[in-house]
Amino acid sequence: MAKLGTEAADLSAKVAKEEQAERAAAEKVRQREQEQVQRRAVVSQRRIESRLSATEGQVLTVLKELRAPKPEKLRVLLLAAASAGDLRVGQEQQRIRAAVQSATHRDLAELDVHPAATADVFLDALTRFHPHVVHFSVGGS
Repeated sequence: MAKLGTEAADLSAKVAKEEQAERAAAEKVRQREQEQVQRRAVVSQRRIESRLSATEGQVLTVLKELRAPKPEKLRVLLLAAASAGDLRVGQEQQRIRAAVQSATHRDLAELDVHPAATADVFLDALTRFHPHVVHFSVGGS
């Protein structure tokens, strides 16, 4: 019986040793896989940084060669639609014109005023005048 006990203890020790060896082997595999993932991440990061650097260089080259835009006036389209006898719309357009005329840089703004705008007038002014700003004044009774 003592012999069986010794054999059982030896087998338990061998099983424990094998389990430990399997855990160590699995840990080595996990570490290798983790190192591969890290290496891939480093390579990917370097590739991205290289592309960013190249793109930044291209942008700087283009910016050096880029000409300044041609200055142009601010184009404001003033459209009004009011019922008969409503003077508020006309007064509003007149106040806007007066404000632009009294401005320091009035020569940098251009107004296209239409006191009785229709849909056709609006569409024509958009294609002909190419406004930066469209101001609608609508009155009613």
